[in-house]
Amino acid sequence: MCLHFDSNYKAITQAVNFFSIKNGGSLNKLKALKLLFFADRYHLRKYGRPVSGDTYFAMPYGPVGTLAKDIAENSTYLNNNEKQYCEGYLAPSADSYSILSKAKLDLDPLSDSDIEALKFSWDNFHLFNPFQLAEITHAYPEWRKFQENLLGANVGREEMNYEDFFEDPDENDSNLGIMGNQDPFVSPISAEQKGCAFELAKEYSGIRAEWRK
Repeated sequence: MCLHFDSNYKAITQAVNFFSIKNGGSLNKLKALKLLFFADRYHLRKYGRPVSGDTYFAMPYGPVGTLAKDIAENSTYLNNNEKQYCEGYLAPSADSYSILSKAKLDLDPLSDSDIEALKFSWDNFHLFNPFQLAEITHAYPEWRKFQENLLGANVGREEMNYEDFFEDPDENDSNLGIMGNQDPFVSPISAEQKGCAFELAKEYSGIRAEWRK
């Protein structure tokens, strides 16, 4: 089955703001998107929903949330409410490669478990550069299933399924080599927690589908 959630532009904005502030006030856009992916992966596997609720696509440099990408780029695809909120907290750097924090973190759109997931992502991944983070994401099954199309064919992106986020990578995957082949998602989340989270995710997604009929 395909799991779907509703994108939360306020949570995405504050998640990016969180990482930017943690990094001293500015952060490379690619790195911000990868850190958000890791936070979403953690929160989904432990609590049954992602922080962002975003729609993810597998791309050559790893998973990318569509709304998160628009927010990071202050894109013209943002609607007026999204753009106004985003611009209150974030701004592009002069070279457009980084995101600048403009205001202190607003915790209202983020739950305690969301903050837990953001901290997990930062603590485990912030020391890696953007391209190292992209390489690490290539170890995870939700991206790897599209590897042949993305790297060997003329395909720019493939829509990902949140159900695949519950799968574990091969512990010998070379893309985890930079982390000593240690997957940080395994130890903090038990098999029982992951199983319960998967059932919750199906319930959330099912309720969403019913409301959209």
